[in-house]
Amino acid sequence: MAISLENTNSMPGICKYCEGCLKLEAEDFKSVYRCNDFIPMIANWKKLIEEELKNEKEQREQRKKR
Repeated sequence: MAISLENTNSMPGICKYCEGCLKLEAEDFKSVYRCNDFIPMIANWKKLIEEELKNEKEQREQRKKR
């Protein structure tokens, strides 16, 4: 079963910004942050991924404080 488009927005990594491969079709697909086959499909993908990584870091720090 392939990943639906609705699920790609919530997954971490650069795969949601890529049009390069068909890995999304695989059942055991896991998104990554580095890929040799990455072909960006939106212009500001770098900014978006940086924001995602920053938010993840902030969330980890918040969990550590608890």
